Amino acid sequence: MTIFIMKVVIFFVYLLIPLVYNFIYVIRGEYMNKLKFSLLGILFALIGFMSFTNTIFAKSYDITKYHENVNVSKDGTADVTQRVTYDFDGTFNGVFLKMNTKGIHKYSDPTVFVDYGDTQPAEIPRESFHKSYYYDDTFVYTSHKKYKKVTVYYKSTDEKLTFIYKYKIYGFVTNYSDTAQINWKAIDTGWGSQLNNVKVTIQLPENNIKKLQAWAHGTSRGHIDVDKENGRITLTANKLPEDEFMETRSVFPLSVTPQNMNIVHKDVLKQVQTDEASMSKRTDFHIILKRIGLGILILISLIVSAISIAFIIPLWKGAIRLKKPTPLVHYFEIPNMNPSTARMLLKQNPKGDNEGLTGDMLMEVANHKLKLEKNKHRKFELIRLKKDCDPFFNYLIDTVGDGERVSFDKIKNANQEHLKSEFHEWQDRTTEAAAPYMDDDNKQLLPLLKKSILIALGVSAAMVIIGTWIIYDSFYITVPIGLITVLFFVIMYIVGNYKFDIYSEAGEQAVNEVHGFKKMLEDINDINIAEVGDLILWEQILPYAAAFGISKKVLKALQVKYGDVVDTLPSIGYYYYGVGSLSGSTNFNISMTSGLSSSSGGSGGFSGGSSGGSGGSSGGAF
Repeated sequence: MTIFIMKVVIFFVYLLIPLVYNFIYVIRGEYMNKLKFSLLGILFALIGFMSFTNTIFAKSYDITKYHENVNVSKDGTADVTQRVTYDFDGTFNGVFLKMNTKGIHKYSDPTVFVDYGDTQPAEIPRESFHKSYYYDDTFVYTSHKKYKKVTVYYKSTDEKLTFIYKYKIYGFVTNYSDTAQINWKAIDTGWGSQLNNVKVTIQLPENNIKKLQAWAHGTSRGHIDVDKENGRITLTANKLPEDEFMETRSVFPLSVTPQNMNIVHKDVLKQVQTDEASMSKRTDFHIILKRIGLGILILISLIVSAISIAFIIPLWKGAIRLKKPTPLVHYFEIPNMNPSTARMLLKQNPKGDNEGLTGDMLMEVANHKLKLEKNKHRKFELIRLKKDCDPFFNYLIDTVGDGERVSFDKIKNANQEHLKSEFHEWQDRTTEAAAPYMDDDNKQLLPLLKKSILIALGVSAAMVIIGTWIIYDSFYITVPIGLITVLFFVIMYIVGNYKFDIYSEAGEQAVNEVHGFKKMLEDINDINIAEVGDLILWEQILPYAAAFGISKKVLKALQVKYGDVVDTLPSIGYYYYGVGSLSGSTNFNISMTSGLSSSSGGSGGFSGGSSGGSGGSSGGAF
């Protein structure tokens, strides 16, 4: 269920991202971004929905409990009982258990049970592995080069089941000349899911074993308890990731397993104690280093955040906040600026873009400085009528074209370096045209605000990622700190965007009018088109609709009002059949985009390492 919950959270995060962006623009009164961020919201919602539906129709499982009991006999054998509790989300055909044969003398044939939790465990019968198919509610036991495998064919859907494996390990204890030893990997890597609520208990055949010593390896998340009075060793861990193992090594007097036939005539006790002491020191040193590293990461994150705050506060004090005019619901006057400038004000772009250039081109057509027509190949060409049009269009006709006209195909295949140079010069002219509407001081402060916040957020993200990588359980510390930092700076960014107004006093009035003008075009189905003006006036309005990206809606409304005569006017007819088309040969915007972009590219705790323990099991579901 953990995966399901995570995906549900991701689903809502995907939905919240565009909502936060929309909130930013709403408090700033920038309604011109509604379409853009509505589309962004739809995109994120679709991604979230796909993630959510994949969760519903896909299958996953958690291992919520792993308990293993090992009862050691006086002859050195061990009776093992493993209880693995699966929480299935979806339909599964069964589970499996792999038992590593490294260092193991012999495994007995296992028995398998299933426990629903409210009844006595039911034994699952064994099938012959010689069959080409197997019945449900059976298991197969197979031998491989490095492991034994128990495959349980037991279908389950959206339920919690505990599978119980019972078997015997021969030669579990080794009697050396000076001590008896267990060196065993209780849990191997390779489980298909993280193990939760892990407990491994090793019960020796005698009590009051004063010289019992035990150590554990493989994970820093575990705990070992050595109960000398009851002759018991217990390994526990709240969580054990699938890529970590749990191993134990213990020594005790030979009198505990006097009947053991697994004998090695060699003294090992002092070497084992020395090795374990050394391993424990190395682990303690690594843990200290990791904690120091985590502390340094948190300190760096807090220092960077504090520096960012100290940097932002003076910016806030230096920002000038003008009183905004009352927002216009609809504005019916054509803006006293080029379409590219109007788009820059709406989008807060520092320079003109392709959509703005398309609007300017259509404005030149509407003013009868340029003409659009189809050639014999039914592809659009730009024809010059007057030489006082924008230098960029003169460049296209004189250099890319033949001095009188230029086809959109030639623009697509123009020299990229020259085209980019001329386009950048056009962008510089758009910046100059928009300058009277901008507050230069605030315009420079806003990028500094964004950079300082992004640096702080980046350091916080690095703290969480690196900190969690250094110390697995540190996310309980780093994630709350990171989330608080992110929330704090998101709020600062929202407030900063509201406070750092990039418009001048004239710009506030102009952008308010442009907002109202665009809103009028967006609501064209709800207004009387004739009240705005005749079709000739609408030819002057269409270039702005093109720059705003809402021309299709306007054209449909005009066709309803004026019929097919709409297509006879140069800029309107072109835009309906040209810019609205997906064909690069008729679309000026796509032609420009292609031309500009084609060149871009003792007893002790858990310690690290391993003592080479024998055995070990792993498993999963299928």
